[in-house]
Amino acid sequence: MIKKIFIGLILSILIFFSISFTSVLVSILIPINQTIGYTILEIGFPWTYYEQFMVANELHHGWDFNKLILDCVLTWIIVNGLYYWKIKKTIANTGNRCTTP
Repeated sequence: MIKKIFIGLILSILIFFSISFTSVLVSILIPINQTIGYTILEIGFPWTYYEQFMVANELHHGWDFNKLILDCVLTWIIVNGLYYWKIKKTIANTGNRCTTP
């Protein structure tokens, strides 16, 4: 049981980092950033937990830790739910107990 929880935790961490990296790439590559001459950087999906932008040639940035925690918890719930559903489905299909799918 501990092994399944650890695997679910590692999977959710990897997926959270992947989603965050993808949101950075999308934020950098959107057309508005290329036309206005400076970058508006937002990290996080579905809630933006980090923001960076320029105002009058001054860099402004900020973290929203509540949204960061919400993103982490949401990712953990979804990934672990899908992982345990897959394990349960695999056990039901094989008719015996298996440790990993």
